[in-house]
Amino acid sequence: MRGVMCGLALGVAGCTDWKPAQAMVTSIDRTCMIVERKAAGSVTDRMGKERVVADQRTYEGRCDEVDGWAEEKAKRSMTIDGKAAIHLSYTGVDGKSHTATVNVTGQDPEFYDVSTGSTVDIRFDPENPERVSFS
Repeated sequence: MRGVMCGLALGVAGCTDWKPAQAMVTSIDRTCMIVERKAAGSVTDRMGKERVVADQRTYEGRCDEVDGWAEEKAKRSMTIDGKAAIHLSYTGVDGKSHTATVNVTGQDPEFYDVSTGSTVDIRFDPENPERVSFS
């Protein structure tokens, strides 16, 4: 799920008052599990049917420490599961600086596309500035 549900369904009661803003990504805590599968040959099962056997390697850890992360981030050809806590800093309608965290998974484009120091579009709850979602 991408952050708070209001970011996905702005018509939900209480979400229509959320305000747009630009935020700076201050840091990202991202962990990955990359599964690489390659065909390794074939075997004949007990019923006489031939089936492909896959050779599988799994890499786990902080994404920037996982072999092949930079390449896979661009190609997206392997199975990736992971999660990231994206820490943001932005200026609210009150003119004050606020911080917030949006949690994403490997199924969200922000998991791959956002990097520390980048600027992202968000929506935030003016009554609770820590509640944010990507626009």
